[in-house]
Amino acid sequence: MNCFGNVVRESGQSRFPEPPQRITAFMTGQYTTRKHGCHPRPGGGARRISLRRDGKCVMVINMTRTKLISALIVMLALAVSAQADGRVVSVLYFENTTGNADYAWLSKGLADMLITDLAAHEELTVVERDDLQKILREQERSVSDLFDEKTAVRIGKLVSAKEIVIGSYIIHNDGLRIDVKIVNVETGTVETGVRAEGKLGDLFTVQQRMTQDVLGKLGIQATGDGGPRETESLAAAKAYYTGIDLMDAGSFEEAAVRFREAAQIDPYYLKPQKSLEESYAFLKDFKRQRYQRELKNLYEKAAHIKRRLAAPEWRTYAQVLTDAYKQGLSQEEIKKLTEADPTLLQCDSRAQCTWELQHTLLNIADKSVEYFEDTETEKKMHREILLITDRARQELNDDPFFPEILYMELFSLKYFERWNDLRVACEHLMITYPDYRMMWAIENFYERALKELGGEDD
Repeated sequence: MNCFGNVVRESGQSRFPEPPQRITAFMTGQYTTRKHGCHPRPGGGARRISLRRDGKCVMVINMTRTKLISALIVMLALAVSAQADGRVVSVLYFENTTGNADYAWLSKGLADMLITDLAAHEELTVVERDDLQKILREQERSVSDLFDEKTAVRIGKLVSAKEIVIGSYIIHNDGLRIDVKIVNVETGTVETGVRAEGKLGDLFTVQQRMTQDVLGKLGIQATGDGGPRETESLAAAKAYYTGIDLMDAGSFEEAAVRFREAAQIDPYYLKPQKSLEESYAFLKDFKRQRYQRELKNLYEKAAHIKRRLAAPEWRTYAQVLTDAYKQGLSQEEIKKLTEADPTLLQCDSRAQCTWELQHTLLNIADKSVEYFEDTETEKKMHREILLITDRARQELNDDPFFPEILYMELFSLKYFERWNDLRVACEHLMITYPDYRMMWAIENFYERALKELGGEDD
């Protein structure tokens, strides 16, 4: 079958023509086990697939027709991607040489963190963890099979990788050592290796140092310290990657519990938010899937706003557009720039963005309770709204938009039942900004505060 759905037959066999990189897949009957492993033997039984590159046998896979078709879809997609995007690198799971199951989560954790960091560089096309997991599942391979270098090379060929990154880690007392090898898939030889060491408590620093070294060995210019980390919490990372192991094993309910745990530890750790949505989809709990998707989108919005507010130099959308035109970016590139950061269109000043962040956090607080009865997240969001307001008093009190920020504080003061603080905040707004658009709502807050205080007037 070619790219247009036409079937090509040769010697009684259905043949998939060569996609980019001259990868050819043959579907036949059973195969004999011979030295080169690509010799068909007539007969029925389970289907097998022979994968060739440039005329050489890469791998023979034994699977059912359904699994075979699924595997072909993955492999052909990867092959086309390789042709379109160039250099392909596959990061395999790391071997836990510690012998302690408490650290098993780092096997997929270190690999996934490295995949995320490498994928940020346009010079590389990095095989996604999900694609690697699909290949393992279709071949009925276990994670431990990846620790065999020959098998790892075969997997690398299967996903059209030029190089594979394989690694191991050992933990002794509070010390962590990560060893990484970069293997040329075509020759099967180790091109180079790196080692990163440090304290287990500094895992993310050690991991980022490993990433910088791997990029250097791949000939990629690393910039800065790798950018913001996905999380600063070891506990959140452990809960998340434990959930990933459970998800891969098909234990979706248990995986959802772990993802929820990770999200509660660090709400802005976006990977658990996304995986929690996926776990509900596998469970066919479509209502909770929709609920979680709404929350995930709010967290993503909050993360965008936070990054923009943390930038050393504030830039308006007009300034971003002007710079883009000066750099000669096309309309399509400018569109992608805007899609990458939707806040460019949502707020035009630091004060507006600060209010937008408060509003987003208030939505997260409300929906967390309404959808999942998550009062802990509700409390965290209200606490953060108060902290944001305190910072704004120091930095933004001269901005015309400042009363909007003060207004958002009232909701959190009410939540924590800080009635006297609520009374004082309302009085400040009513005296200082008498023409504020939401004065009627402030009056309601004020009356509630006075009622709770028993009519006392300090």
